[in-house]
Amino acid sequence: MSKNVKIFLLKGISIDFENDVKEYNRLHSVIGYFTNLKELHGQFEKGSIQSYSTICSHMKMKGFYKTKNSVIKFKRVVHKFNEITITQVETNKLYQKGDYIDLSEILKKEASVINTNKAFLNF
Repeated sequence: MSKNVKIFLLKGISIDFENDVKEYNRLHSVIGYFTNLKELHGQFEKGSIQSYSTICSHMKMKGFYKTKNSVIKFKRVVHKFNEITITQVETNKLYQKGDYIDLSEILKKEASVINTNKAFLNF
């Protein structure tokens, strides 16, 4: 009989609206697997995520931790993600879960760029 190990699963997304062709925007995603929450916390740039103890207490209460606009160090390069979720899961189990992604801030930013461009063209 195998022992189930608990790991921390990190999932993050970011949408790149800086493309010249506005109909095609690049979606970046990241998935990370960590056995230690402190090690996972160390992957974030300081100031872009809450403290380790705050994340621990939030995960104990809710079972997950969600953050917005956090920066992760990956292969000596930093990447900013619009939304990152950290969940604790057990190995040797199947999970099925639907999740909602809050795009409101991203869409507001994009709408302000469009409105600025319209105002400039109508001048």
